[in-house]
Amino acid sequence: MKLIRLHPRLLLAAGLGWIGLEFVLFWLCVQSIGVFPTLAFLTIKGGIGIILLATTLRGVFRTVVEGRFRQGVSHFGSALFVAAGALLVLLPGFLSTFAGLALFSPSARTSIFRMIRRGRRKSGRETIVALDPSEWRDVSAGKQKKRNSRSSAIVP
Repeated sequence: MKLIRLHPRLLLAAGLGWIGLEFVLFWLCVQSIGVFPTLAFLTIKGGIGIILLATTLRGVFRTVVEGRFRQGVSHFGSALFVAAGALLVLLPGFLSTFAGLALFSPSARTSIFRMIRRGRRKSGRETIVALDPSEWRDVSAGKQKKRNSRSSAIVP
């Protein structure tokens, strides 16, 4: 897997943009339906998120305990994406809810899996590990010497 170094300024700008957009959406919702209905909506949304998260995690844990991996790891990964979507619905805010609901869509999960696989195919460097000679040592040669010395000591 290829790791991308993100610049702190980019992360800070993205976080501030997310918070700003959440604030604007909250303000628009308060302006159109009022403060208490908006808070009631966010509370109900959080309750629904708790129920969804508990249900999906129970299914994921049941799959792990029963060892049903016949449908492959992608089915297990799909269930984890649904659990992540339920967690996003649980979080306060509107954008996280939209992102969480998008993860419930099979087409969105499939496109995410395609992007991950495409990234793995492009970079073949994830299987090659380059170490300096000072960073490793041959453990098998030490075991061979110890075994040979023990066997020669036992034989008269």
